[in-house]
Amino acid sequence: MRSLIAAAWLFASGCSDAPATSTCPNDYPATCPGGASTFAADVAPLIQTRCAFCHEPGKELPTLDNYGDIFAAGSRILMQLTHCPALMPPAPYPPLSSDERRVVLSWFACGAMEN
Repeated sequence: MRSLIAAAWLFASGCSDAPATSTCPNDYPATCPGGASTFAADVAPLIQTRCAFCHEPGKELPTLDNYGDIFAAGSRILMQLTHCPALMPPAPYPPLSSDERRVVLSWFACGAMEN
């Protein structure tokens, strides 16, 4: 858990290989926001809808079909979302909306709990 939080801080601090611009949000919360996302209600359905069609067993790695897999891929997910421009989802799929990013990033900022 500690290494995941450290990785999140590095990525949120501008560890991407591109300069921040108006199209490159630095929206990783500095602290756990009130009313933060939960895994079961917010993160899992989002990952299922926007990621699992490629990241399911037998397809692209990492597999993202349960909490353990998503947590284990946490630093990779953060890297993909905080790179500018975001690397996932790939073209031609639309990028995550601001609200979708907020869901995932706030969940990581609050410790990526299985709640």
